[in-house]
Amino acid sequence: MVRVRAVRPLEGFDVEVTFTNGTVRRIDLEPFLHGPVFEPLRRDPAAFRAVYVVQVADAVHVLHAFQKKSKAGIATPQPDVELVEKRLKAVLARYGLGRK
Repeated sequence: MVRVRAVRPLEGFDVEVTFTNGTVRRIDLEPFLHGPVFEPLRRDPAAFRAVYVVQVADAVHVLHAFQKKSKAGIATPQPDVELVEKRLKAVLARYGLGRK
């Protein structure tokens, strides 16, 4: 089964997705950003710079997307890490999976 290995934000709403079989695809996520929760991203694509995703079954879920502001370090701020963990737990629960 081919899985997502990495996602890298590009310009606008595009991301570069690398799969475990070596395939690399550029994907425009704008058509999938529906509803008020995505309005800040739709108004300001520059806010879309760090992306956390997980693939479960045939779906890829965006757990968090934000603009990293620090130029000094690569570490993700702890509140963002905690939000990603919370959302990952919710996605896995939705599929009846749990982290062990």
